[in-house]
Amino acid sequence: MNYEIALFGIFLCLLVLGGIPSKGRRVVKKQPPRIGRPPEEPSAMKPKRKEWEMKEYVAGFLFNANGEVALVLKNKPDWQAGKYNAIGGSIEDGETPLRAMRREFKEEAGLDIDRWERLVILTDRRKWRVHFFRADIRDSGYEMNNINDVGERLEWHYIEDIPKNIITNLKWLIPMFAYENLELVEIQEK
Repeated sequence: MNYEIALFGIFLCLLVLGGIPSKGRRVVKKQPPRIGRPPEEPSAMKPKRKEWEMKEYVAGFLFNANGEVALVLKNKPDWQAGKYNAIGGSIEDGETPLRAMRREFKEEAGLDIDRWERLVILTDRRKWRVHFFRADIRDSGYEMNNINDVGERLEWHYIEDIPKNIITNLKWLIPMFAYENLELVEIQEK
């Protein structure tokens, strides 16, 4: 199982870094800012989402100096219950993905992180879109909550020892996000 995950991780890194498109997917590379903090997103707010429009979410991977990533053990929705996931949630009407990431992480983990960098956008046609972010806290002074705002457990896990009961996409996203020199990638289902 770990061998398959490692091979898939290597393939994904080649896909991201080399631009090898996989069958049924289109890869679009975008270059993020290289120096300093990521710029604030445009101040123009997005229009309110209509019922038939795509639902958008954010998910963040916070890495610490010990080589650990912060994860949440989900209680709900049912398909996530008992599994670890990235910390995040829904983008509210009129909110940008970056602001949603900062808000969600502050609500759930009690930390206001201003260094979020969006690296991957996963889209399933017109159903949903998830903006994945990463941030590093290599310096001390950050205390994360043990329980989030809805009673779910927050934990630090070593990158090389990720729990088996984890949301499937995180098995390849976490090792990929641990690599610091990534470019923004958007993966869309056809």
